Amino acid sequence: MSGEEPELENHAEVVQRFVSMRDGVESLWNKINHLRNEVSEHQQVLKALEPMEATRRCYRLAADVLIEQTVGEVIPLIKQNEKGLQEVIEKLVAQLERDSEALAAFQVKYKVRIRGKEMPYDEGEKKDTEPPDEGSSQGVLVSSS
Repeated sequence: MSGEEPELENHAEVVQRFVSMRDGVESLWNKINHLRNEVSEHQQVLKALEPMEATRRCYRLAADVLIEQTVGEVIPLIKQNEKGLQEVIEKLVAQLERDSEALAAFQVKYKVRIRGKEMPYDEGEKKDTEPPDEGSSQGVLVSSS
């Protein structure tokens, strides 16, 4: 998220920040999936329009207004919209990766565990089956709702 974040002192702050970060990641996933559906719809429309004559009339919905145009005028617009959607999806996927990494780092740093899921570990780190040392903190448990 941001560069240097202040240390969180109590479990409530940790849980609140974790839930906020997790909701942000989930929101990005939802937005990406929605945009991918939009791209799919654009592709279906292109597939239907491309075999048609360029002079044939068709209707396009733009900002809640139905516009009459020809197939030849609409196809380039649909392709342009599809390309724009693909670019936005790429940017959102990059942001999702950054936010997911930050969430995983936060989860490891504060030892946040979700009921029914294992804690993420660094690639070189082995899972410890031994109980934690007496001096180590126990971490935070968050329900998966």
